[in-house]
Amino acid sequence: MKTHIACLTALLPAMTLMASPPNRLLIAFAPEMPEQYRETAAHSVGELMYKAEPGTEISVVRADPLSTVVSMKVPDGSISVRQQSASAAIRTVMQGFRAATNGAASFSVPATLDAVARQFGSGNATLILVGPALAGGGGVDFKQQWPSDGYLAAGPDRSPFSTSERSRLLDTLRVYWIVTDSGKSLNSRHTEAVRRFWSLYISGQRGALANYSPDFSSTFNNAVHGDWAAPTFEVPDSRDSEIKMHSALPEPFVPVKPTLPPPPVVVTNYVTETNVISITNSYTVLERSVLPSVADGNTGIGIVWSGDVDLDLHLVGPRDGVELYFANPESKAGHYYRDIRRGAPSAATDWRASWEFIELYGDQIPAEAWIDLYSGRGPVQGELRIQYRGQIHRVAFTFPAVRSDGGADSLRRSRSEHWLRIDLQSVVQP
Repeated sequence: MKTHIACLTALLPAMTLMASPPNRLLIAFAPEMPEQYRETAAHSVGELMYKAEPGTEISVVRADPLSTVVSMKVPDGSISVRQQSASAAIRTVMQGFRAATNGAASFSVPATLDAVARQFGSGNATLILVGPALAGGGGVDFKQQWPSDGYLAAGPDRSPFSTSERSRLLDTLRVYWIVTDSGKSLNSRHTEAVRRFWSLYISGQRGALANYSPDFSSTFNNAVHGDWAAPTFEVPDSRDSEIKMHSALPEPFVPVKPTLPPPPVVVTNYVTETNVISITNSYTVLERSVLPSVADGNTGIGIVWSGDVDLDLHLVGPRDGVELYFANPESKAGHYYRDIRRGAPSAATDWRASWEFIELYGDQIPAEAWIDLYSGRGPVQGELRIQYRGQIHRVAFTFPAVRSDGGADSLRRSRSEHWLRIDLQSVVQP
């Protein structure tokens, strides 16, 4: 019952924010903006001042502390007439955005939203916010972490992000955020967690985060027409009520104390488009390598091999369709731990010295694994191991005496002698 009430409360702002052109457009920009954004922002806002619906009230403000750059109504007439009428205001806006170079100035999202709402009001208004999402405010740094949901209900004496005293401050305000530091998140998990937190912060004040993107063109188009880029409404997690910061860095991997290796699994139905995988019953060298261990409920897949060659493991997570490998080590579905440049099976307790390894979060098994002979020359033999539902499966593989491809055959891997495909689901029934 509590969940239903919470969901309904979170959806209330959306029920009054149907897609429609706004009567008032507020544009707030941070005092410092990356160089590549300034000119685009200036031209985008300048065009808005004569291309928006005639009669639309437009206010452009510099954030933190809030100062108005220009306020105007979009004039009537043809496009050329409107442009001429708004020319003085457009020049002022251009100068304001081009001057957004103050590296010493701060940018606080709560302070900016507070000031905009109190100075201009929120009713039937749309705010285009141009600024970083990781700046945070209130002395909290989002660059390597993000606040728990507990910060939202903690009260102003304990949290700079408390919404209890701001419960209706952003009532019906639609926020279209152009994120100027989107490339600085540590990983996709960090990006999504920060977006979710700001969405909760705004909806907790009865507003809505309607757009969250680094793209000017689509964001301005959505804002002018009242469209929603991301019509999702999160609900605070009751399990995350403690006031603390979550780390965006992967938790350190602690391998389980090694035990005797399990007996190898014999598989007879492994055939690839190019190569046939050789299966043996035992290894005299590779079986000594310590096996990484994943958290309960997760899936681990890794390769180990002998020889002065560089093999690369590629997996596509079934839950998000993202390929994990050395150049893309992080996704919502899993984590790629290390690129091993030279095979060196070892009985040492540190598996990182030997294994190229991927952990997938939750109960999921990909359809296939691909192994690329990236550098060096075959022949080379190795072993792939799968940890799934408490069991370990071992598969031997060999590469013939071929030269490496440096990854060049990635797009034609099914026809390349430098790539080996292993049908994982023929070994592990999902």
